[in-house]
Amino acid sequence: MKTYSLTPTQMGIYLSETAAEGQGDYNINLVYYLDKEVDTERLVRALRQAVKRHPYIQSRLRQTEDGEIVLTDGSEEEVAVETATANSREEVLQRTGKAFDLLNDRLYRLVIYTLPNGTRMLNIDFHHIVCDGMSTRNFHEEVSQAYAGKYSERNSKLFNFKIIFFL
Repeated sequence: MKTYSLTPTQMGIYLSETAAEGQGDYNINLVYYLDKEVDTERLVRALRQAVKRHPYIQSRLRQTEDGEIVLTDGSEEEVAVETATANSREEVLQRTGKAFDLLNDRLYRLVIYTLPNGTRMLNIDFHHIVCDGMSTRNFHEEVSQAYAGKYSERNSKLFNFKIIFFL
């Protein structure tokens, strides 16, 4: 398994997050309403393809025998995309932003929620150790392109997301 030393910034984020006892301060949380026309199975495939195109998202933190915190290559793991139900928009928002268990969890969460009225929402949570604002934007574009069945057109608006929550 490949391992990589943390950058000084990543180590600072790790130390700050552990000192805050898992408050989720370094989570990048996005919640989207999905258009009724969005095919859930196709979206799941697009999310998986986008993660595979950005293998750093699947990195995991581990502590070595000598105590060093390192990133390990998790690109051989299956991409986790969950589907769940929620009773309300507020419940979805309450479920977002939960702190990651840095040494045990994946550093991303992808969940498609269905509400009782049929509304669907997509929650994307990344930990800042593996993602920042620019890579989040790039991920959004990759999902759009994967959903549309193409990767060649940058800045395509082929998959219409409506951001409702950004923390």
